[in-house]
Amino acid sequence: MTEDALADRLASAQQAVHELVEIVHSQGRRTLGWYLMLLDIRDALADTSKSPEEILSTAAAMVDAIYTGPHNFGEFFVIRSDQVEMIVANEHIEELTTRLLEAVHGKGER
Repeated sequence: MTEDALADRLASAQQAVHELVEIVHSQGRRTLGWYLMLLDIRDALADTSKSPEEILSTAAAMVDAIYTGPHNFGEFFVIRSDQVEMIVANEHIEELTTRLLEAVHGKGER
């Protein structure tokens, strides 16, 4: 994989996790555990001491970890008083998590 392709994947992962951190944080104390795990992923993606390939590999393992177990990030959802707004917000989360997974693993490699 070219350096440009790795840099693009890294940038996409960083953007997706940044948005997820903001969304999860906005949901308050009930999501503290997910928030802290996403912060760890965000920090791993910002590690400038490693190559982009190493960073993505580390982040992939961390992302996979939040999808492990009976209670995993796939169960996370946004609560809104307006039903339509809630559906749109949760669809956006699904798009962000898909983008994050594709970025850390490479498209179609999960």
